[in-house]
Amino acid sequence: MGLELAITNDGQTSYRLTIHEALMSSPAAIHGGAISAMMDATLGIQALCHAAKSNMLCSTVEFKINFLSQATIGETLIGQAKLDYTGKRLVVSSADIIEEKSKRIVAKGLGTFNLYPMKKREDVEAAASPENASWS
Repeated sequence: MGLELAITNDGQTSYRLTIHEALMSSPAAIHGGAISAMMDATLGIQALCHAAKSNMLCSTVEFKINFLSQATIGETLIGQAKLDYTGKRLVVSSADIIEEKSKRIVAKGLGTFNLYPMKKREDVEAAASPENASWS
């Protein structure tokens, strides 16, 4: 897609995307799926930065998006998220995707993420390796 990630020293994240022809659904507008992918990434990276501080990973439980205005080829979008809630098992983040020059809000989103130990991923990867396959 061409997403560019930025993470500041204080843990704030943002994504930047300049809209190109492959992302268009019509001559006048970017495809909603591209905006959705950017939103999931924007919400998720903020949750992941929080999780990583505790040697954890996270996965998307759900996310909601509101499309507020269209964006078109050549425009640059910026996605910025913030943490709204952090618990032992769940993290909630919200985000805006704005058009860089006009500051017009293109989309708003809200996401919930499940936290899990880094070791769980290692255990799943080991169990799924061909050497450990138990089927015939």
